[in-house]
Amino acid sequence: MDMFAEAEKAAKEQEEEEEDPEAEPEDDFNAAWEVLDLARAIFEKQENENDGAKLKLADTYMCLGDVSLETGSFLSSTCVFDV
Repeated sequence: MDMFAEAEKAAKEQEEEEEDPEAEPEDDFNAAWEVLDLARAIFEKQENENDGAKLKLADTYMCLGDVSLETGSFLSSTCVFDV
């Protein structure tokens, strides 16, 4: 598990987006989706280690589904809830 490498990669991507003046500003739902998706990846790696990670993974999936519902992405939200 290399959380620091993933965090550094996300920070570099964010810096690149900030440097581009033509890039559109990110809305709150996109930011929430990206953070939750990163959390999902981390908890999936820890899933077999303990039960706490499984509960956090389930909560993360629920939050991802909620964000999808709020943005009107009904098809993707049903896929997330079905996992």
